[in-house]
Amino acid sequence: MGQVFEMASSIVEVKNLKKYFAVERGIFKKAKGVIKAVDGVSLSLKKGQTLGLVGKSGCGKTTLARLLGGIIPPTAGEIIYNSQEISNLHKDIQIIFQNPYQSLNPKMRIWDILLEPLVIHRLSRNRERKSRVVEMLKRVGLDEECLLRWPIQFSGGQRQRISLARALILEPKFLVLDEPVSSLDLTLQVEIIELLKNLKRDFNLSYIFISHNLSVVRQIADQIYVMDNGKISEKIF
Repeated sequence: MGQVFEMASSIVEVKNLKKYFAVERGIFKKAKGVIKAVDGVSLSLKKGQTLGLVGKSGCGKTTLARLLGGIIPPTAGEIIYNSQEISNLHKDIQIIFQNPYQSLNPKMRIWDILLEPLVIHRLSRNRERKSRVVEMLKRVGLDEECLLRWPIQFSGGQRQRISLARALILEPKFLVLDEPVSSLDLTLQVEIIELLKNLKRDFNLSYIFISHNLSVVRQIADQIYVMDNGKISEKIF
């Protein structure tokens, strides 16, 4: 089982990280082999930088994103994280998913979606929460009037802005961005990329930006790794 430790030089250091899934067949679900979704990945992310991760569909990018976000446990390896409060790991690390149409609860108004993380982590007093929610919504380019609306009333680009507001309201130290613009048209892609650059500067964030599109990653990344068959096959710069 992988472990999370403190490290001063980098915000995240991944060492020989692995995630294997058993292949089960037959009525008794006997193990017939393993899928090596992530197979010995090592990489380092420094504070304030953006690490780009590129690869074709099925190469293990999304599995790696889920490992880094703590959604699934690793089979082996280490994720070394620069935090004094390991218990706050899930607050410090947030994930933005590929499909903004599925990442927001359709039964919740935007106000409740943005408020929920503050309630779960017991952040801010009740009277302070509204101003924090409104401020974060404005930081991603949306107005206060959006708070009483439902996710279905927004476009894909607007929903991705709401997802960013929900993640940033916890004041994380870095974001894992899993194909955050792939479902958007070219104009919206440019807008969201520029927004991510501005948010990174304003909030002193670090990103891991995952995509199948190298040209998109080049617009934002300080260094780029290529992933293939669960492994890092190349570092571009």
